[in-house]
Amino acid sequence: WVGELALVIFGGILTGVAVGLITTILIRTSRSGVVIVLLTFAAALGVCVIAPMFQGSVPLAAVTCGLIVGRSALVHLHEKSREATTFWGVFEQAITTIIFLLIGIELLVIDLSLLHRAFWGLVAVPLLLITRAIAVAVPWLWSQRRKGAHMTKPEAILITWCGLRGTVSLAMALAIPATLVGSMPSEK
Repeated sequence: WVGELALVIFGGILTGVAVGLITTILIRTSRSGVVIVLLTFAAALGVCVIAPMFQGSVPLAAVTCGLIVGRSALVHLHEKSREATTFWGVFEQAITTIIFLLIGIELLVIDLSLLHRAFWGLVAVPLLLITRAIAVAVPWLWSQRRKGAHMTKPEAILITWCGLRGTVSLAMALAIPATLVGSMPSEK
């Protein structure tokens, strides 16, 4: 399973790098803001199609591609990239709204009467906080070693706590298959 995990991770990252570099080259040759918007949209859709072909992780491919395009292409084209930045800002707000609407609809059909589900929900929050604290502690400790700007302890605590909210976390929770929830041991 380690080999499969490595294939998923590196397949996703390599797909994101390839699509990101191709998109960056195409963006730098473009003279139109509308074309830049379409190229970034095509890159986002492209990683969703290409990554599974190589058994790669689509989220890793999308993040890698976004980092490459955002850092190397859009940052250098301030005037042309304004339309792409505006488009993705509106798109993010629309997706956030849709996800919260779906969460509200999901709450209408969830059976909240089972105590063991509530128990596991209460156990998950401290586990997520501990995991998030570890994930934030590594860059925080690294930033303490460097000279210049660094993250303060209150900022690290804020980042730890803020990592538990947001639509991505809620969307991931909604993506848990019902069969997994149904396979939990029943109460006695």
